[in-house]
Amino acid sequence: LVMSTVGSLLALYAISLLYGLTGTVNLKELSTMISSGQVSAGSLSLYFAIGMIITGFGVTASIVPLHTWLPDAHPAAPSSISAMLSGVVIKTGVYAMCRSLFTIFAPASFDYGTVLMIFGILTMTVANLMALMQRDIKRLLAYSSIVNIGYILTGVGIGAYALTHYSSSPGLATPIAVFALMGAMFHILNHAVGKGLLFLCSGCFVHEAKTRDIPELEGIGRRMTWTGTSFSIGLLALAGVPPLSGFWSKLFIILAGFSLPEDSFLKFISILVVLNSIFAASYYLSLMQRIMLKEP
Repeated sequence: LVMSTVGSLLALYAISLLYGLTGTVNLKELSTMISSGQVSAGSLSLYFAIGMIITGFGVTASIVPLHTWLPDAHPAAPSSISAMLSGVVIKTGVYAMCRSLFTIFAPASFDYGTVLMIFGILTMTVANLMALMQRDIKRLLAYSSIVNIGYILTGVGIGAYALTHYSSSPGLATPIAVFALMGAMFHILNHAVGKGLLFLCSGCFVHEAKTRDIPELEGIGRRMTWTGTSFSIGLLALAGVPPLSGFWSKLFIILAGFSLPEDSFLKFISILVVLNSIFAASYYLSLMQRIMLKEP
Protein backbone atom coordinates (compact mmCIF):
# COMPACT_ATOMS: atom_id res chain seq x y z
CA LEU A 1 0.00 0.00 0.00
CA VAL A 2 2.78 2.44 0.94
CA MET A 3 4.90 1.63 -2.12
CA SER A 4 2.01 1.84 -4.60
CA THR A 5 0.88 5.13 -3.06
CA VAL A 6 4.36 6.64 -3.42
CA GLY A 7 4.62 5.32 -6.99
CA SER A 8 1.24 6.80 -7.91
CA LEU A 9 2.18 10.15 -6.39
CA LEU A 10 5.44 10.26 -8.36
CA ALA A 11 3.62 9.50 -11.62
CA LEU A 12 0.99 12.13 -10.76
CA TYR A 13 3.75 14.65 -10.03
CA ALA A 14 5.24 13.97 -13.49
CA ILE A 15 1.81 14.53 -15.06
CA SER A 16 1.28 17.77 -13.13
CA LEU A 17 4.76 18.97 -14.13
CA LEU A 18 4.01 18.33 -17.82
CA TYR A 19 0.68 20.10 -17.44
CA GLY A 20 2.42 23.09 -15.87
CA LEU A 21 4.85 23.29 -18.79
CA THR A 22 2.35 22.77 -21.61
CA GLY A 23 -1.17 23.38 -20.29
CA THR A 24 -2.43 20.00 -21.49
CA VAL A 25 -2.37 16.32 -20.51
CA ASN A 26 -3.37 15.03 -23.95
CA LEU A 27 -0.62 12.67 -25.08
CA LYS A 28 -0.67 13.76 -28.73
CA GLU A 29 -0.70 17.46 -27.87
CA LEU A 30 2.16 16.98 -25.37
CA SER A 31 4.19 15.23 -28.05
CA THR A 32 3.50 17.96 -30.61
CA MET A 33 4.38 20.81 -28.23
CA ILE A 34 7.64 19.20 -27.04
CA SER A 35 8.80 18.07 -30.50
CA SER A 36 8.00 21.47 -32.06
CA GLY A 37 10.24 23.22 -29.52
CA GLN A 38 7.51 25.05 -27.59
CA VAL A 39 9.11 23.38 -24.55
CA SER A 40 12.88 23.08 -24.76
CA ALA A 41 13.98 19.45 -25.19
CA GLY A 42 17.00 20.25 -23.03
CA SER A 43 14.83 21.41 -20.15
CA LEU A 44 15.76 19.76 -16.85
CA SER A 45 12.05 19.70 -15.98
CA LEU A 46 11.38 17.30 -18.86
CA TYR A 47 14.16 14.95 -17.76
CA PHE A 48 12.82 15.17 -14.22
CA ALA A 49 9.37 14.20 -15.55
CA ILE A 50 10.90 11.23 -17.41
CA GLY A 51 12.57 10.12 -14.19
CA MET A 52 9.32 10.39 -12.26
CA ILE A 53 7.42 8.43 -14.94
CA ILE A 54 9.98 5.61 -14.89
CA THR A 55 10.04 5.53 -11.08
CA GLY A 56 6.29 5.91 -10.56
CA PHE A 57 5.19 3.28 -13.06
CA GLY A 58 8.28 1.22 -12.18
CA VAL A 59 6.75 0.49 -8.76
CA THR A 60 3.72 -1.11 -10.42
CA ALA A 61 5.96 -2.91 -12.91
CA SER A 62 8.19 -4.02 -9.98
CA ILE A 63 11.55 -3.10 -11.47
CA VAL A 64 14.55 -3.44 -9.14
CA PRO A 65 14.96 -1.74 -6.63
CA LEU A 66 11.21 -0.98 -6.51
CA HIS A 67 10.22 -4.65 -6.58
CA THR A 68 10.12 -5.61 -2.91
CA TRP A 69 6.30 -5.62 -2.62
CA LEU A 70 5.81 -8.29 -5.27
CA PRO A 71 7.48 -11.40 -3.74
CA ASP A 72 5.38 -10.82 -0.61
CA ALA A 73 2.13 -10.12 -2.48
CA HIS A 74 2.13 -13.17 -4.78
CA PRO A 75 2.40 -15.91 -2.12
CA ALA A 76 -0.12 -14.14 0.14
CA ALA A 77 -2.77 -13.85 -2.57
CA PRO A 78 -5.02 -16.70 -3.71
CA SER A 79 -3.52 -18.37 -6.78
CA SER A 80 -6.22 -17.03 -9.11
CA ILE A 81 -5.31 -13.50 -7.98
CA SER A 82 -1.57 -14.25 -8.26
CA ALA A 83 -2.20 -15.15 -11.92
CA MET A 84 -3.90 -11.77 -12.45
CA LEU A 85 -1.19 -9.88 -10.54
CA SER A 86 1.55 -11.36 -12.69
CA GLY A 87 -0.34 -11.54 -15.97
CA VAL A 88 -2.13 -8.18 -15.94
CA VAL A 89 -1.29 -5.81 -13.08
CA ILE A 90 2.50 -5.51 -13.40
CA LYS A 91 2.21 -5.41 -17.20
CA THR A 92 0.00 -2.33 -16.85
CA GLY A 93 2.95 -0.50 -15.25
CA VAL A 94 5.22 -1.44 -18.17
CA TYR A 95 2.58 -0.42 -20.71
CA ALA A 96 1.95 2.94 -19.03
CA MET A 97 5.69 3.63 -18.87
CA CYS A 98 6.32 2.75 -22.53
CA ARG A 99 3.22 4.52 -23.83
CA SER A 100 4.08 7.71 -21.92
CA LEU A 101 7.77 7.77 -22.84
CA PHE A 102 7.49 6.87 -26.52
CA THR A 103 4.41 9.01 -27.21
CA ILE A 104 5.47 12.19 -25.40
CA PHE A 105 9.27 12.11 -25.53
CA ALA A 106 10.75 11.27 -28.95
CA PRO A 107 13.71 8.90 -28.38
CA ALA A 108 15.76 10.85 -30.93
CA SER A 109 15.72 13.84 -28.54
CA PHE A 110 15.76 12.12 -25.12
CA ASP A 111 18.26 9.41 -24.23
CA TYR A 112 16.24 7.28 -21.82
CA GLY A 113 16.99 4.00 -23.59
CA THR A 114 20.28 3.61 -21.74
CA VAL A 115 18.57 4.02 -18.36
CA LEU A 116 15.87 1.49 -19.28
CA MET A 117 18.48 -1.07 -20.37
CA ILE A 118 20.49 -0.64 -17.15
CA PHE A 119 17.33 -1.04 -15.02
CA GLY A 120 16.30 -4.02 -17.15
CA ILE A 121 19.61 -5.84 -16.67
CA LEU A 122 19.69 -5.01 -12.95
CA THR A 123 16.11 -6.25 -12.58
CA MET A 124 16.64 -9.60 -14.28
CA THR A 125 20.02 -10.27 -12.59
CA VAL A 126 18.89 -9.53 -9.03
CA ALA A 127 15.61 -11.41 -9.46
CA ASN A 128 17.38 -14.45 -10.98
CA LEU A 129 19.72 -14.67 -7.99
CA MET A 130 16.82 -14.33 -5.56
CA ALA A 131 14.70 -16.93 -7.39
CA LEU A 132 17.49 -19.48 -7.05
CA MET A 133 17.25 -19.32 -3.24
CA GLN A 134 13.48 -19.84 -2.88
CA ARG A 135 11.74 -22.89 -1.36
CA ASP A 136 8.22 -21.45 -1.67
CA ILE A 137 6.93 -22.30 -5.18
CA LYS A 138 4.79 -19.14 -5.48
CA ARG A 139 7.62 -16.94 -4.24
CA LEU A 140 9.94 -18.47 -6.85
CA LEU A 141 7.36 -17.75 -9.56
CA ALA A 142 7.02 -14.18 -8.21
CA TYR A 143 10.75 -13.54 -8.65
CA SER A 144 10.49 -15.12 -12.09
CA SER A 145 7.87 -12.46 -12.95
CA ILE A 146 10.38 -9.76 -12.01
CA VAL A 147 12.99 -11.42 -14.24
CA ASN A 148 10.62 -11.25 -17.20
CA ILE A 149 9.86 -7.59 -16.53
CA GLY A 150 13.64 -7.16 -16.89
CA TYR A 151 13.54 -8.75 -20.37
CA ILE A 152 10.67 -6.50 -21.42
CA LEU A 153 12.34 -3.35 -20.07
CA THR A 154 15.63 -4.22 -21.77
CA GLY A 155 13.85 -4.77 -25.10
CA VAL A 156 12.15 -1.38 -24.81
CA GLY A 157 15.50 0.18 -23.85
CA ILE A 158 17.26 -1.32 -26.89
CA GLY A 159 14.57 0.16 -29.16
CA ALA A 160 14.86 3.62 -27.60
CA TYR A 161 18.69 3.44 -27.59
CA ALA A 162 18.81 2.62 -31.31
CA LEU A 163 16.50 5.53 -32.17
CA THR A 164 18.55 7.91 -30.00
CA HIS A 165 22.12 7.03 -30.95
CA TYR A 166 21.52 6.17 -34.61
CA SER A 167 18.91 8.83 -35.43
CA SER A 168 21.12 10.06 -38.28
CA SER A 169 20.66 6.65 -39.96
CA PRO A 170 16.91 5.98 -39.77
CA GLY A 171 17.24 3.11 -42.26
CA LEU A 172 19.43 1.35 -39.69
CA ALA A 173 17.85 2.45 -36.42
CA THR A 174 14.17 2.04 -37.25
CA PRO A 175 14.18 -1.71 -38.13
CA ILE A 176 16.24 -2.50 -35.01
CA ALA A 177 13.92 -0.44 -32.81
CA VAL A 178 10.82 -2.07 -34.32
CA PHE A 179 12.33 -5.54 -33.82
CA ALA A 180 13.27 -4.82 -30.19
CA LEU A 181 9.91 -3.25 -29.32
CA MET A 182 8.05 -6.05 -31.10
CA GLY A 183 9.98 -8.58 -29.00
CA ALA A 184 9.22 -6.64 -25.79
CA MET A 185 5.50 -6.31 -26.53
CA PHE A 186 5.30 -9.96 -27.63
CA HIS A 187 7.00 -11.00 -24.39
CA ILE A 188 4.35 -9.11 -22.39
CA LEU A 189 1.73 -11.42 -23.94
CA ASN A 190 3.88 -14.56 -23.67
CA HIS A 191 4.72 -13.99 -20.03
CA ALA A 192 1.13 -13.10 -19.12
CA VAL A 193 -0.17 -16.35 -20.60
CA GLY A 194 2.72 -18.55 -19.40
CA LYS A 195 2.89 -17.20 -15.87
CA GLY A 196 -0.89 -17.21 -15.52
CA LEU A 197 -0.77 -20.91 -16.38
CA LEU A 198 2.02 -21.54 -13.84
CA PHE A 199 0.25 -19.77 -10.98
CA LEU A 200 -3.02 -21.59 -11.67
CA CYS A 201 -1.21 -24.94 -11.78
CA SER A 202 0.74 -24.16 -8.61
CA GLY A 203 -2.58 -23.26 -6.98
CA CYS A 204 -3.85 -26.76 -7.85
CA PHE A 205 -0.72 -28.29 -6.29
CA VAL A 206 -1.04 -26.18 -3.14
CA HIS A 207 -4.77 -26.97 -2.85
CA GLU A 208 -4.13 -30.73 -2.91
CA ALA A 209 -0.85 -30.88 -0.95
CA LYS A 210 -1.66 -28.07 1.54
CA THR A 211 1.92 -26.73 1.23
CA ARG A 212 3.91 -24.33 -0.96
CA ASP A 213 7.27 -25.88 0.03
CA ILE A 214 9.02 -27.16 -3.11
CA PRO A 215 10.79 -30.15 -1.41
CA GLU A 216 7.40 -31.34 -0.13
CA LEU A 217 5.83 -30.90 -3.59
CA GLU A 218 8.45 -33.08 -5.32
CA GLY A 219 6.89 -35.66 -7.60
CA ILE A 220 3.36 -34.27 -7.28
CA GLY A 221 3.17 -33.93 -11.06
CA ARG A 222 3.23 -37.73 -11.33
CA ARG A 223 0.06 -37.92 -9.21
CA MET A 224 -1.62 -34.92 -10.91
CA THR A 225 -0.83 -35.69 -14.54
CA TRP A 226 -2.85 -32.99 -16.31
CA THR A 227 -1.75 -30.25 -13.94
CA GLY A 228 1.87 -31.43 -14.04
CA THR A 229 1.90 -31.52 -17.85
CA SER A 230 0.38 -28.02 -18.05
CA PHE A 231 2.90 -26.76 -15.48
CA SER A 232 5.75 -28.24 -17.56
CA ILE A 233 4.51 -26.51 -20.73
CA GLY A 234 4.43 -23.17 -18.89
CA LEU A 235 7.97 -23.68 -17.54
CA LEU A 236 9.33 -24.68 -20.95
CA ALA A 237 7.68 -21.65 -22.59
CA LEU A 238 9.18 -19.21 -20.09
CA ALA A 239 12.55 -20.98 -20.25
CA GLY A 240 12.60 -20.09 -23.95
CA VAL A 241 12.56 -23.62 -25.34
CA PRO A 242 11.67 -23.64 -29.07
CA PRO A 243 9.15 -23.78 -30.66
CA LEU A 244 7.15 -22.40 -27.70
CA SER A 245 6.23 -18.71 -27.70
CA GLY A 246 8.71 -17.54 -25.04
CA PHE A 247 11.61 -18.50 -27.30
CA TRP A 248 10.56 -16.15 -30.10
CA SER A 249 10.06 -13.01 -28.04
CA LYS A 250 13.43 -13.49 -26.31
CA LEU A 251 15.03 -14.17 -29.70
CA PHE A 252 13.66 -10.90 -31.13
CA ILE A 253 15.08 -8.90 -28.21
CA ILE A 254 18.50 -10.61 -28.37
CA LEU A 255 18.79 -10.32 -32.17
CA ALA A 256 17.91 -6.62 -31.99
CA GLY A 257 20.69 -6.14 -29.42
CA PHE A 258 23.26 -7.93 -31.59
CA SER A 259 22.21 -6.08 -34.77
CA LEU A 260 24.88 -3.41 -34.13
CA PRO A 261 28.04 -5.45 -33.39
CA GLU A 262 30.19 -2.32 -33.57
CA ASP A 263 28.32 -0.87 -30.56
CA SER A 264 30.19 -2.43 -27.63
CA PHE A 265 27.70 -1.22 -24.99
CA LEU A 266 24.72 -2.73 -26.81
CA LYS A 267 26.64 -5.95 -27.38
CA PHE A 268 27.53 -6.13 -23.67
CA ILE A 269 23.86 -5.64 -22.71
CA SER A 270 22.80 -8.37 -25.15
CA ILE A 271 25.37 -10.81 -23.75
CA LEU A 272 23.98 -10.19 -20.24
CA VAL A 273 20.46 -10.87 -21.51
CA VAL A 274 21.62 -14.20 -22.99
CA LEU A 275 23.42 -15.19 -19.76
CA ASN A 276 20.37 -14.30 -17.67
CA SER A 277 18.13 -16.30 -20.02
CA ILE A 278 20.35 -19.37 -19.61
CA PHE A 279 20.46 -18.88 -15.83
CA ALA A 280 16.65 -18.60 -15.65
CA ALA A 281 16.18 -21.66 -17.86
CA SER A 282 18.33 -23.69 -15.44
CA TYR A 283 16.00 -23.22 -12.46
CA TYR A 284 12.85 -23.55 -14.60
CA LEU A 285 14.07 -26.95 -15.81
CA SER A 286 15.24 -27.88 -12.30
CA LEU A 287 11.77 -27.08 -10.94
CA MET A 288 10.15 -29.14 -13.70
CA GLN A 289 12.44 -32.08 -12.87
CA ARG A 290 11.56 -31.87 -9.15
CA ILE A 291 7.81 -31.61 -9.78
CA MET A 292 7.54 -34.19 -12.57
CA LEU A 293 10.35 -36.73 -12.29
CA LYS A 294 11.17 -37.25 -8.60
CA GLU A 295 9.43 -39.82 -6.44
CA PRO A 296 6.40 -38.27 -4.69
